Amino acid sequence: MPGSGEATPAEVTTYTHPDMVVDVYAPRGWEEDTSGADRGIFIYLSDDVWNEQFRPNIVLIQRKAEPGTESLDKLAATQGEVEDSFGEQLDEYRLLHLDEGTVGLQGVPGLQRIASYKNPDGIPLTMFQWIAVHNGTHVDLTITYPTELLGERAQLILNMGHGLLWKESAK
Repeated sequence: MPGSGEATPAEVTTYTHPDMVVDVYAPRGWEEDTSGADRGIFIYLSDDVWNEQFRPNIVLIQRKAEPGTESLDKLAATQGEVEDSFGEQLDEYRLLHLDEGTVGLQGVPGLQRIASYKNPDGIPLTMFQWIAVHNGTHVDLTITYPTELLGERAQLILNMGHGLLWKESAK
């Protein structure tokens, strides 16, 4: 991971954008879609199309935090609505894990969600999501991979979430 005292492996890199409050640690060569930057949306797509239908991806959404959500308890309290919406929008949605933890290299208090669902093509997917509020900005980092690839990619995915680098200018 960047900043961990070891060199960044050749197969990963750090993605950044002037409007992002974080830098994202992810596989090298992924397609960057920053067309939503003005709305706080940044998307990174794998260069590999899995099963000719799905590209593993990272979606970073940042927005001004709702008042009171700097507290981890208050942030956690907002997740009931999120779970309800996922259950309504995602086929066969199943929450596997939702708990407190840290987000990024600086250890910002946050939440981690792991869930499974099927996309419209019926492909089983697993979503890893890190949620945090830091310096008045709410950040959701969601990494989605085909469930079948998790055995070989789980550590990489965890490294991506924990390798998030909060920029000092995040206000």
